[in-house]
Amino acid sequence: MAIKKTSTLQRVEVQINGSEINLNAYTEIKLDDASDDQLPVITGASKYYQKMTTTVAADGTESSVATDMSGADALVQKIATAVWAD
Repeated sequence: MAIKKTSTLQRVEVQINGSEINLNAYTEIKLDDASDDQLPVITGASKYYQKMTTTVAADGTESSVATDMSGADALVQKIATAVWAD
């Protein structure tokens, strides 16, 4: 039998630092195989999101664009849309 990976969003924190509002999403990751007595293994991961992503070009100029949230959990996207609304 193959190992099955399950990711479950556990919580989302909204962090306010002056005028910046950032998100931190915590996910539980579970690896399981019913035929393996060493499993399941459960671990966690977190992902930090800022409203704007800043990049610096080779010439030193900075530019900012809205952070791409397309790969985030749907609930994290909804929260980001709500708290980052102008």
